[in-house]
Amino acid sequence: MKRELFGTAGVSTVLRPALMVLAFGLVLAGCPVESEEGETRKNAIQLTEDTWADGAISSTSEEQWFKFTATAGTQYLHIFFGTLTDLYVQLYDSNNNALGDRTELYSSTRYKSLTVTSGREYYIKVTPYGSNGGTYRIGFNTMPLPCGTLAAATMLTANTWADGVIAAASGEQWFKFTATTGMHYLHAFFGTLTDLNVRLYDSNGGTLGNNINLYTSTKYTSLVVTSGQVYYVRVTPYNNGGGGTYKIAFNTSTTAPTT
Repeated sequence: MKRELFGTAGVSTVLRPALMVLAFGLVLAGCPVESEEGETRKNAIQLTEDTWADGAISSTSEEQWFKFTATAGTQYLHIFFGTLTDLYVQLYDSNNNALGDRTELYSSTRYKSLTVTSGREYYIKVTPYGSNGGTYRIGFNTMPLPCGTLAAATMLTANTWADGVIAAASGEQWFKFTATTGMHYLHAFFGTLTDLNVRLYDSNGGTLGNNINLYTSTKYTSLVVTSGQVYYVRVTPYNNGGGGTYKIAFNTSTTAPTT
């Protein structure tokens, strides 16, 4: 049996086409147009802690929305710039109330601390600064270090050299180790990079002391640590003197491991 659309059986063949057109028009009028993910607060892009998410805004009239669930009372919002190098971020609660003022992030200010409540959901609105759109990345975590920094650190084994290479003067490299005593020594063996800084961090991304300069006549430094704890070491070229190759190691002696 042939099914009649929208109950048009019994309607004259003259009126039936007009009723069908009207019915389709009403259906279409009631269908909302789906917006792209992140274009509105309603379909904000979900962020995962310590993981970068891609962002893109095509013009200054646009905005992009993200959301996250707080895991601590203070979170850090980070930006990694692509073709968009200057932007605003604004924090909102789940009731769409703005929390604080919007903040400009750019080349020398790449993160913002957020005072939040653990377990609650928050929203971030990103808008371009100036006249251009572009691409960027955004993420959040519990430290002022960019997303994924500590997770990507190279594990050091006691008394064993690990190869290091930094491509440019603005670059850096991260290593980690588990302390086996209260005092360790960090050694550098120089390749094409012959002057560098090392800095110690705890497992929460907090700095422990200042940068220590290692070079041809000072090839190691002592580290006061706690046995059993994980520590991180950030290596950067000294005074923007260029990148290069080197080796790094830790042990419990002022004598470097054999190469």
